Amino acid sequence: IDGKLKTDNSAIVAGTVGYKFDAPFRLEFEGAWDRHSTGDFTTGGTTFPSDGHAEVRSALINALYDVHLTPRLRASLGAGAGIGNDRIKFDNPFGAGHYSTGSGTKFMWQGIAGLTYEASPKLDLYIDYHYRNLLADSNRNIAAPLANHDLTEHVVIAGFRW
Repeated sequence: IDGKLKTDNSAIVAGTVGYKFDAPFRLEFEGAWDRHSTGDFTTGGTTFPSDGHAEVRSALINALYDVHLTPRLRASLGAGAGIGNDRIKFDNPFGAGHYSTGSGTKFMWQGIAGLTYEASPKLDLYIDYHYRNLLADSNRNIAAPLANHDLTEHVVIAGFRW
C-alpha cells in the first residue's frame, strides 16, 4: 500500500565542527537528532487514524560555499552526505496493534542554503534551511503490505559559529 504518514513539526538538535578556509569554502561534520509525532495515514484519498513517532539521527559531512553580499553579510550554498538512522513506530491504521521499522542505518543527503552575519571577527550568527533526505531501504517492509519509503524533512536552523 502506498500512502503518506502525517508528521508534526518538531525541534532538531544539531551540532557542527568544521573548518573555514581562506577561500569562501567551509567543510563541517554535522551530527543531528530529531523526533516527530506521527498522525493519520492517508492512502488512495482515504485517511485512517493513527498515532506514533518518527525519530531520525544523522552524521553528515557538509561542504559549503559562502558569497559575500556585504562586508558582514554572506549567503551560503552547500550540500551534505553521510548516514542517517531512523526508527518509526505507529499504530496500525487498519486495526489493532502497531507497525515499527525497528532501527535502520542508510545513506542520507541534504541541500543547504543560508544567511550569515559576522557579528565579530570570531563570531557569526546564522540562519540555514536544510532539505534532508534519508533514503529508504527498498528491501525492508514495515509490515506487509506497507513498505518503507524515503524520509524527507524541511529544517530551519538558527545559531552561531565561533
